[in-house]
Amino acid sequence: MLSGGCRILQFTGAQRDFDYGLYIRNIAGTANMGFAKFGALNCDSVLKLTPGKYLLNYKVCNWNMTGFGAITGKITNRTDSLAVVTKTVTPTTNIGNNFANSFSGSTPVEISFTIANTDNYALEFFAPNSGWGDAIVSNIQLSKIVYVGLNPIHAPARILHVKYYNFSGMELKRPTTGLIIQRAFYDDGTVKVTKSYIR
Repeated sequence: MLSGGCRILQFTGAQRDFDYGLYIRNIAGTANMGFAKFGALNCDSVLKLTPGKYLLNYKVCNWNMTGFGAITGKITNRTDSLAVVTKTVTPTTNIGNNFANSFSGSTPVEISFTIANTDNYALEFFAPNSGWGDAIVSNIQLSKIVYVGLNPIHAPARILHVKYYNFSGMELKRPTTGLIIQRAFYDDGTVKVTKSYIR
């Protein structure tokens, strides 16, 4: 569910960290106006999570503002409206509203949290609590973390594909030398994140 000041944008800049982004505009200057929510109970996007450890990743930047405004991301329980985890980040990039601007330098955000009970949850993003507070949120990924022992009882899941990132959160097209983060996606839906050093 998106508020009235939210929409999906497609970007055409020559340089960009993402092709599509969630645009959030806070017109009224109150914290309940500039928001986007995924997993509302009154629609078909209920976010049902089971017990375990999770990792939420996304990129964020300000949009056409005079300065920099903090953007809040959080997971809430839809039954009691309590927040499971909340993280507020002030982006280091403010993209101007001009087709010639490059869309690079967005701030990567990573949030780890634990779900204790199977229930319906929501993923929410809030723009700055000020007039005309604009933000772009992109590359949203929510993954359940599964740790595999050295001698698992069952055969390990098959790797579907692997993505590589540097320590700034930027995806690498191919492994390079130095320290990298490797994210392996398995056919049972699990994701394994490791840090590696390539010579």
